[in-house]
Amino acid sequence: LNTDWRQIKMVTAYAGRPSSGRRAYVVNAYNNARVKATVRVRWSSGIKSGQFDKVYIIAAGSERSLGCTRSGNIPVTSYSFSVVGCEKL
Repeated sequence: LNTDWRQIKMVTAYAGRPSSGRRAYVVNAYNNARVKATVRVRWSSGIKSGQFDKVYIIAAGSERSLGCTRSGNIPVTSYSFSVVGCEKL
């Protein structure tokens, strides 16, 4: 791929309620190109767990919200996010 992975970043911010963990974002630091980012979502709730991939097209210099790291509901579902693929468009 022709994408510099250092330009695609995962960041988190306070989600507003302690029970909801942090809000996760994927950031396109290129100011002149869109990117297609593949994000792996891992989740766990009690003894159940799984993962799935989602693809996002992110405009130049922008960010995309992925969701919170905790559901805030009972039973609580925890999520983690990681970029597993990217392509400069």
